[in-house]
Amino acid sequence: MAKVPDCSFVLSAEKGQLEAQAILMVESLRQFGGAYANCPVYVVSPRPSRKIGPACRNALRQMHVQVIDQALIPDAEPYGSAGRLAVCAWAERNLTCEILVSLDDDLFFTDEPDFSLADADFFARPVDVKGMCTTGPGDPFDAYWRRIAQINDVGYDDIPWVETTVDRISVKASYNGGMVAVRRSLGILKRAEEMLCTIREHDLSPYQRGAMNVFASTGFVGEEGSRWWGTSQAALSLAAAQLKAKIRIASPRYNVPAHLAETAKQLHGSIILKDAILVHYHWLLDKEHVREDMIFEGGSALPASILKWLRDRTPLGEIEK
Repeated sequence: MAKVPDCSFVLSAEKGQLEAQAILMVESLRQFGGAYANCPVYVVSPRPSRKIGPACRNALRQMHVQVIDQALIPDAEPYGSAGRLAVCAWAERNLTCEILVSLDDDLFFTDEPDFSLADADFFARPVDVKGMCTTGPGDPFDAYWRRIAQINDVGYDDIPWVETTVDRISVKASYNGGMVAVRRSLGILKRAEEMLCTIREHDLSPYQRGAMNVFASTGFVGEEGSRWWGTSQAALSLAAAQLKAKIRIASPRYNVPAHLAETAKQLHGSIILKDAILVHYHWLLDKEHVREDMIFEGGSALPASILKWLRDRTPLGEIEK
C-alpha cells in the first residue's frame, strides 16, 4: 500500500441523477481506493435550488463525506461544467491539503490510484476525442484557440501538444475534466475559473447556438449549454500553461472512457476495462440508458470481484427523497 499524501477529493453534485452517481463514486473510493480510501471527501452543491436531498446526504455522511451547500453559480446556469469548475476553485481557496483531486460523479474506482504527483503540479488525461480542440493552423477551431489564449494573456505557443486518447489526434492540450489532480498551492483551478469567466464575458463559445445538443451523463444538456461544451477544459489548459505547471499525463488506466468502446473499435482501437483504476461510465449505468454489454461483458470486462460489487448497486436511479 502506498504512502498517502496530503490529499482531498472534491465532487460537485446536485439533486437528481448525480446523487446516485456521487454515492457510487464515494463507495468505490472507500472500498477500492487502498491508501486513499480514507482521504477527506467534499461533495459540494453549487446551486441552492438544486442542493442534494436528505437521503443522499445521509448516505454520504455515513461514508464520512463533508456535504456542503455553497452558492457558486446562478440557478439558471445552462453549462453544468461551469459549476464543477466553480466547486474546484472554491475547494482550492478553502481547503488546506497539498493535493486536490477533482472527480466527476459518473466515475468509479476499481483499484488503488496514485495521486502523489511526484515533481508534477497537474495530473490528468487528455480529452478523448478532438471536439473543439485545434490541430494547428488551418483547423476550423484554431482561430478560436488563439483568441481565447489572447484575451487571457496566454501565449499560444506556450500551450503544449497532446494526443487525444480515443481518436489519436495531435491537438493543443485540452484535458479531460472528469479527473484532475493538482498541487493546490499553485492555484490552477482558481485561474481556470477566472479564465472561463473571461471567455464567457466575451461571448466566445466554440459552437453556434443550435448547432448540437450534447448528451451527457444526466441526459441532454440543451442548446445553450452545448454551445459552451469543452470550454471549461480549455480554460484548465490555458491556466496550466500560464502558470507553467509541470504536467504529468495519466496512464490509460485512469479516467477510462467506457462509453466510447464502440467508437474506439471503429477507429481500430480498444477500451480496456480489466486493468482500469478509474472508470468513467457516463450514462452506461443509468436506469434509463443502461448499457450492460459495455461494462459487464466481453474480453475487456472488469475483474469478477468488481463486477459483483457493481451489479449489486446498479442500474442507478434517483435516490429516494
